[in-house]
Amino acid sequence: MIMGVIHFMKKIIPFLLGAVILSAYKPLADNLSVCLQPEELKLYNLMMEYRKTKGLASIPVSAKLTMVAQTHARDLMENYQSDGDRCNLHSWSNKGNWTPCCYTNDHKEAKCMWDKPREIAGYESNGFEISYFSSAGAHAEEGLTGWKKSLVIIE
Repeated sequence: MIMGVIHFMKKIIPFLLGAVILSAYKPLADNLSVCLQPEELKLYNLMMEYRKTKGLASIPVSAKLTMVAQTHARDLMENYQSDGDRCNLHSWSNKGNWTPCCYTNDHKEAKCMWDKPREIAGYESNGFEISYFSSAGAHAEEGLTGWKKSLVIIE
């Protein structure tokens, strides 16, 4: 089971993490330690390099947003059941200390995702994420490519 958890998390965590780390318009210091896996750190560094090419300052890693991203990746790994187009990867199960939601492609449940940093980590702003999954394993470069193709506000 542990190897399955680690294998799945390698497939999904890096991109969730990168999206959530950079989700707030005004990053807030949260004075907590952050434990990043090597691929997570690589994605963060790639995102900061990309921001630099756009003349934007680096954004510090947020322990609170990282906690939310890693919690969500774990929830997806343990509980997500693909059901076609109904609940997508922004969904949260009813198996944790959070409000569950089925995030559909029409974005009617977007507030559920936006509120998770407040609900789970006491973060003072909305959170946004871009979920990425690869059956072959997620890699930082692919995560960055997907992030750049999304409608992400990078400022």
